[in-house]
Amino acid sequence: MLILAIGAIFRFTGINWDQDQHQHPDERFVTMIAERIRPVSSFAEYLNTETSSLNPLGHGFYTYGMWPLFLTRYVAEWVNKTQYDQIVLVGRVLSGLFDLASVLLLYLLGARLYGRRVGLLAAGLYTAAVLPIQLSHFFAVDSFTTLSTIVSLYAAVLVMERGRWWAFVLFGVSAGLAIAAKVSMAPLAGLVVVSGLVYLLQARSNRAEFKSRLLEVLGGWLLAAFCTVWSFRILQPYAFLGPGLFGFRLNPRWLQIVREVSDQVAGRSDFPPNHHWAGRPFGYGWTNMVLWGMGLPLGLAATAASRLAVSRIRSCSPWMAAW
Repeated sequence: MLILAIGAIFRFTGINWDQDQHQHPDERFVTMIAERIRPVSSFAEYLNTETSSLNPLGHGFYTYGMWPLFLTRYVAEWVNKTQYDQIVLVGRVLSGLFDLASVLLLYLLGARLYGRRVGLLAAGLYTAAVLPIQLSHFFAVDSFTTLSTIVSLYAAVLVMERGRWWAFVLFGVSAGLAIAAKVSMAPLAGLVVVSGLVYLLQARSNRAEFKSRLLEVLGGWLLAAFCTVWSFRILQPYAFLGPGLFGFRLNPRWLQIVREVSDQVAGRSDFPPNHHWAGRPFGYGWTNMVLWGMGLPLGLAATAASRLAVSRIRSCSPWMAAW
């Protein structure tokens, strides 16, 4: 509770830090879109890409996840804060709430894997990390993505330990949420394959148990895939042409945006925000992550833990040891 209280102070102090000057360019664009879109009157209208008043793709080069945008707009309607200088603050408060929930989920994840003390340490380090505090003060999709990702990790641990059908469902829904918040999170969906294999191989010495778990895991994988696809379909509706629920044909406009962003990130197109990476040393990313993104305590702890994890994996796995 103390960690959560400190986390709340860090995340909700100075919500209007730029005094209505909208200095963050990405946030400014998302705010403009959130102000322009309008709630729909029915689920059928929500799914109709061509006519929906919620569709952000008709308002410019919208590259971000859609459900955080929808959530913010509807909450802004509820509290009657839909103007340009108001809705950005609604988005920042929601971003802070989601990141505070990540603190709690990180504690639960650490406690389940390594015990309560480790969970408290992880939550405490994350609470004081610089980058999450910064992102909590922006109306963007990062905090929403982080929470969905941690829930997916927790569900993957449950699959690894128990293999229950509801754990596969939880993973599928949370992974779909993460991808619908930031499409670059798509590789996260493969984590359930790894955790399912771990659960399966734990019974490799018992033939009957192995067969039983094999059917359980195969069914769970299908269930997780089903939930991931449908979560993405419903929460990122305008990535598809629709107009109905079973309209799975991808929207060419959305695909064009994804391709352009991929080219920008990969350096295949000349894009001004990428210029600061030119000529940087190999350790530039690590230095920024440790010094400014995490802070020295968490950054050094994460670096040491990663090296220790690789060392342990190599000592436990024959093929890794050979490598």
